[in-house]
Amino acid sequence: MRQRTLSVLAALATLLTVGRTAYAQESQGTILGRITDTANLVVPAAVVQVTNLATSFTSRTTSNASGNYYAPFLVPGTYRVTVAKEGFKTFVREGIVLNVNDRLEINATIAVGAVTEKITVTADAPLLDTTNGSVGRVIGFRELRELPAEHGDPDNLIKLSLGVGFTDNPSKDQPWQSLNASYAMAGQRGALNEFTLDGSSNTLHDQGRGSIAQAWTPPGDAVSEYKVQTASFDATTGQTQGGVINVSLKSGTNQLHGTVYWGKETTSMNANAFFSNANRIPIAGLKYNRLGMTVGGPVVIPKLYNGRNRPFSFLRTRISIRRLILLAPTRRWIRCPPTPNEAGISRHC
Repeated sequence: MRQRTLSVLAALATLLTVGRTAYAQESQGTILGRITDTANLVVPAAVVQVTNLATSFTSRTTSNASGNYYAPFLVPGTYRVTVAKEGFKTFVREGIVLNVNDRLEINATIAVGAVTEKITVTADAPLLDTTNGSVGRVIGFRELRELPAEHGDPDNLIKLSLGVGFTDNPSKDQPWQSLNASYAMAGQRGALNEFTLDGSSNTLHDQGRGSIAQAWTPPGDAVSEYKVQTASFDATTGQTQGGVINVSLKSGTNQLHGTVYWGKETTSMNANAFFSNANRIPIAGLKYNRLGMTVGGPVVIPKLYNGRNRPFSFLRTRISIRRLILLAPTRRWIRCPPTPNEAGISRHC
C-alpha cells in the first residue's frame, strides 16, 4: 500500500512538473481586449475572429459578460480582428503585427446598425503591450536578412539589443560554436541566459564550464524573428539568472517561397593577425563553403489534396564545410650585421 501511494505521488509530481514546464516555455502571442458600444457600455456575446493574413488561419472566440475576449496561442505574424454582433455594424481592424510572446490589447467600439455594414480601421496609434512589463527588443526577419552576420549566424545580432554585451572571445566564430551566444544581460555575467525555440526549451546547461548556452542555432534564413527580453519577465519565463531569447522559426504560408544561398571564404579574403605578421608567421590556409536553402508553402497533391488554408510545410537545410590548412611557420635566413668580435655570418636573427 505504501509503495502504491509513493508511485501515485511520483506520477502526480511528474505531471505537475511537465505542465509547469510546458506553460513556462510558451512563446506564442496573444490578442485580447474589450468590446464596447458608442455609449461605452460593454457588449457581451460578440463574435470575435482573429485571422492570420499569411495562412488564413482563424481563431474564433466570443466576448464574456464583461465584454472581454481572449485569443491565445497565436503564431507571430500579421492579423486581422473582426467583431460582429446582431444589431451592430461589423468592426474590422487590419494590419495588427504580433511578435514573439506579445500580448496585444485590441479594444473595439461597435456602433448600432446592420451587421452587413462594416467599420474598418486601417491606421491607429502604435500597438503597445499593456499587459506585459518586460523590457526587450524584437529582431525581425528584415534585420536578419539585410544586416551582415558572420556565417549567417543569427545569434550575432543579439547584441543589437539595449544593455547586451558579448563576453566571450570574438575569435570563436565557428557556426557550430554554442559560445557564440555568450551574452551578458539583465545585470548578470555572460552565458546565463535562457533560450527557447518556438516555445520549446533550447537551453544547454554546460556543467563543466558552469555556464548556459544555446543548444542548437537555426540557420538565419529559417528564423522569423528573435525577441530578446532583458528584464522584468512575467511568470512564463525566467528559468535562469540572465535574460531570455525567444526564437520563432518561419512557417509555411499560402504562397510558395524560399531562399538559396552560398557563402564562400578563402585565405585570400582574410587578413593575417598583427603579431603573426610581426613574427613572419603566414596566415593559415582556409577553405570554407556554407550552402543552404529554405522552402515553404502549402501541401498540395494534384487531384488529391489542396492544402491551402490548411496544413503548411517549411523545410530548411544547411551544410557548412570548413577546412583549415595549417602551414608551418618558415624562417627567413638573412645576413646579420657583424658584432665587434666576429665577422658577419649567416644565421637566423
